[in-house]
Amino acid sequence: MPQCAVREPSRRGFLRRATRIFLAATLSTAATASEDNGTWSALNSTLNKFGIDGSVRASRWTSNKMLDDDKGVDNAMLWARFYRKFTDDVGVYAAGHVGVEDLGESNRDRNRLREGYVDLRLNQWDLRIGKQIIAWGRADRINPTDNLTPRDFTLLVPEEDDNRFGSLALRSKMAIGEQHSLHAVWLPDFRPHRYPVPLPAGFGMEKDIPDDADNFAVKFEQSGGRVDWSVSYYYGYDLVPDWRIKASALPALVAQATHHKIQVLGLDGATTAGQYGIRWEFAYTRTRDSDGDDPEIKNPFFFGVFGVERTVMDNLSINVQMYSRYVSKYHDPSNIANPVVSGVATQSAISSNQGKKAEYGVTTRISKKWWNDTLEGEFAAVYGFDPRGYLLRPKVTYAFSDRLKGIVGAEYYGGSDESFFGSLSDNRAVFAEVSYWF
Repeated sequence: MPQCAVREPSRRGFLRRATRIFLAATLSTAATASEDNGTWSALNSTLNKFGIDGSVRASRWTSNKMLDDDKGVDNAMLWARFYRKFTDDVGVYAAGHVGVEDLGESNRDRNRLREGYVDLRLNQWDLRIGKQIIAWGRADRINPTDNLTPRDFTLLVPEEDDNRFGSLALRSKMAIGEQHSLHAVWLPDFRPHRYPVPLPAGFGMEKDIPDDADNFAVKFEQSGGRVDWSVSYYYGYDLVPDWRIKASALPALVAQATHHKIQVLGLDGATTAGQYGIRWEFAYTRTRDSDGDDPEIKNPFFFGVFGVERTVMDNLSINVQMYSRYVSKYHDPSNIANPVVSGVATQSAISSNQGKKAEYGVTTRISKKWWNDTLEGEFAAVYGFDPRGYLLRPKVTYAFSDRLKGIVGAEYYGGSDESFFGSLSDNRAVFAEVSYWF
């Protein structure tokens, strides 16, 4: 992976000092807040009155998520959001974060406007215009139909949904009766997932992001009945890149990330059976390589998830899911005669979960709360059978007060190097975060 440029010593020194000030201010603020200081309460009330809230966060991770050698990563971030409803039919929303990751070392800026849009209501139509996060799917955290807006998998955050960020879009929703609705989305701007890829040794990396997106999606949904369900269709660029050797760079070895148009037909649903919740989500993705003979483009594939959940003992939540991917027109990239092409194609297949014709796995998420819900423990895991790969993610959250929260946890990737999670083993980390919410 390419390395970030090192900032000049003066900036590094400044950021070290800024980190100390930030951490001291966070802890001082927390202590003050715990005493219900009137000044801070008044400031929080004023911000909330104008529709502003957010959090100040300081964290330490034993590793970053860039598959490099950086260890002991300190982070300081400010997260904020704004919502203002001018009339019953018009509202404005914005959210983002600013901060620095790996203070005193790489000093990576982590500044992003995650969302910024206008909400409009016109009779039975709801319109949302601007940069927005659009998350589809009813399965728990593994969603075959969630293909519209990206995530930053390199961002060091304890909460998984915090790595989402939006794309420019026009979204409309038309109510059809009390339980049905029709959704349509047009995305003129394309932003892909950001995540590390363990390329073969000796390779550089280059990204080729299309600038003429024109993606669109439609969904028909029923909610509020005995069974909630939807059927959806997406036509647009793939958030996950395909990798190829950049011919114009030869004899230098450069792997180029490219994005091709895909078509995704999806179905999801949720219902209850007694004390059990049942969720399912399935999708068929048609790629440009319909014959499966182009090693530089993903093959068409089916992807399905089926899960059961139940809450027992008041607040012990247990969720178990089975998932399966089936690649049609599969060709083993390791059989490619050219070893250079084979190496890139193999890694591309691993990153896309297409290393095998069929892959199966199980996920679980168990969570429990104690002490009037101030302490919460969660254990999440994903395990793939062939190739064997897994992710273990324990996490404990404690609310010291209404505004001060602490989180400790870990992310442990393991398994075969031929598996997606096994290829990310360098990103294993233990983390701790303290946050003050206003």
